[in-house]
Amino acid sequence: MANAPSTTHIHAPLKGIACGIVAMSLFPAQDAIVKWLSADYSVFQLLFMRSIFVFIPVAILVMRSGGPRVLRTKQPAMLILRATFSFGAWSVYFIAISQIPLADAMALVFSAPLIITALSVPFLGEAVGLRRWAAVGIGFLGVLIMIEPGSDTLQGVALLPLVSAALYSVSMLLTRILTRREASVTMLFYSTMTVLIMSGVAQPFVWITPDWPDLGLMALMGLLTGCAQFFATQAYRFAAPAVVAPFDYTSLVWATLYGYLLFGDLPRSSVILGAVVVIGSGLFILYRERQKTTASETE
Repeated sequence: MANAPSTTHIHAPLKGIACGIVAMSLFPAQDAIVKWLSADYSVFQLLFMRSIFVFIPVAILVMRSGGPRVLRTKQPAMLILRATFSFGAWSVYFIAISQIPLADAMALVFSAPLIITALSVPFLGEAVGLRRWAAVGIGFLGVLIMIEPGSDTLQGVALLPLVSAALYSVSMLLTRILTRREASVTMLFYSTMTVLIMSGVAQPFVWITPDWPDLGLMALMGLLTGCAQFFATQAYRFAAPAVVAPFDYTSLVWATLYGYLLFGDLPRSSVILGAVVVIGSGLFILYRERQKTTASETE
């Protein structure tokens, strides 16, 4: 789940693609650590510890972007609202990956572009044509294939990644509004701080003092997340979203690899088929969005 691109762009598409692929390999690595540690620790403690250590790369980003002055904002309420939805998305997602295979959870979260497209009409007043609506419908058919209604394979837990995707979609719609005035590093800082505070409230009730190996994994989890955010930001700085976004789906390959090597999990055939449908729909929506942007630029 990456943040919006920076407002400063450099045209270097190959660098952008490379940074995007690196970012998409780091996010599933974070997920694998969460799944490993969730057997002993609450997801709220993991979120809290992640937020502490993620401040190291965030601080580097802040300094590279102009220092503390970049944190000044006239929209603190909107930034906190966005961060609250992000906190909800991460919390539900962490709960999901603690209970189901990494690849299953990530494949279901790929429904986010479909949800964003559907919600952009009432939220942003955007026009969505018949072809994109058809892609959304086909994409949700792919989701149904993955969760297999009536089957007890995933049961109700399959809904958790979908809830996470919905919450994430709202945060991204708010991101679209905020990027008109706010830099991505500003949103990242406020999001990290909000998650730290919100998850911190739960610590008196869930805290378990970690041993040194687990503390090291928690530190690694935060650093991986911060580095992933950094590379994602750089990806959109070097290349347009239409160039970088298709490579987001490489994260499913990494999630499958980590899931198999660490937990012996492999995605079911229905998840693979459904993921192909969802990814195909997402790429078509991206293609139509690119066409729309190109047309508006040439007018």
